[in-house]
Amino acid sequence: MKRITILIMLLVGFFPIFAQKGKVTSALNYVTTGNLEKAKEAIEPAMTHEKSKDWPKTHYAKGRVLQAVAESKDTNTMKLYENPLPEAFKEYQKAIELDEKGKIEKIVNLQYPLLSNDFIQLGIEKFQAGEHKEAMEAFEYSLEIGKTPMFDGAVDTSVVFNAGLSAYNAKIWDKAIVYFTQAKDLEYDDPNLYPLMKESYMESGDTLSAVKCLQEGFEKYPENEAVIINLINYYIESDANEKALEYLNFAIETDPDNYSYYFGKGLAYEKMDRVDEAIESYKKSIELKDDYFNTYYNLGALYFNRGVNLIEIANEIRDNEEYIKAKAKGDAEFAKALPYMEKGHEVNPEDVSIMETLKTLYRRLLMMDKYAEMDKKIKGEE
Repeated sequence: MKRITILIMLLVGFFPIFAQKGKVTSALNYVTTGNLEKAKEAIEPAMTHEKSKDWPKTHYAKGRVLQAVAESKDTNTMKLYENPLPEAFKEYQKAIELDEKGKIEKIVNLQYPLLSNDFIQLGIEKFQAGEHKEAMEAFEYSLEIGKTPMFDGAVDTSVVFNAGLSAYNAKIWDKAIVYFTQAKDLEYDDPNLYPLMKESYMESGDTLSAVKCLQEGFEKYPENEAVIINLINYYIESDANEKALEYLNFAIETDPDNYSYYFGKGLAYEKMDRVDEAIESYKKSIELKDDYFNTYYNLGALYFNRGVNLIEIANEIRDNEEYIKAKAKGDAEFAKALPYMEKGHEVNPEDVSIMETLKTLYRRLLMMDKYAEMDKKIKGEE
């Protein structure tokens, strides 16, 4: 009789454990059948009960429930948990941490490739929705999963690049640099990587690293237009015009019909006060593309400024006959500027700066009808 009593007491002691383990098993079964509301009802008590909260399989089951909720396309089901994918990863990691015998890791590893893909898909969705910080975080989780032993050090370079691109769009420059650098070191094959990395460095105030990565990009992709243009623009903006011309001449050899390279040469020559060469370059750019506003404006402005300088010289002359000759030279430059400014206005009729310049030119050249017409346009009276 005494033995029976002890046996009954032992059974009573184990019953709560069996009950909670039964809930864990039920939660997994509900995941299999797709009844995720019931799965949540089953797993939550087991997560807090003293007998089961530190059981590895409890956390594995919670991870499965969370992952299934995230993968569900049903609106109501997706409301069961907030941010289910990151929580699923944490639960899987916790399950492995608590599993002293190492048995649970094998079944968790079966979920990791699927979970990684879930994070990648989430990252794509967030990126397309313009939620770039959240996209970056999703890609980061995929990369974190990739560090687990089952992947044996393999890295998906496209995920690394996408993490960097998301950080770039979110203006999180330090992380953009980290991921772009990692993608570069892993030999991710996309020339756009280098201009993006350059911009990230520039935004961070590290101009030396910016130009270095552009030079690396040029060495790897010497004929890529985006890399070359970024490198040229950097040197022009830095007033390193001789260096800019080196790359411009190389670029023209590669692509002799690219109008933007001749426009760039015009800019570089103009900044170096090599005006005749600047004019020649701008005219070549127009020959290759006759509807690019900036070329017309720059060439017109170059002639206009020469005219202003000559008029200033003329105004210093006291001899009237000499003054008239000097003034005529200035007016001749204004006349040269006029067709380019008019064409620029035709290409971009809304640009106020070119309208103001045309108004001045019409007055200087005594074209008063056109002066009045342009004055009305500027005032919005036409």
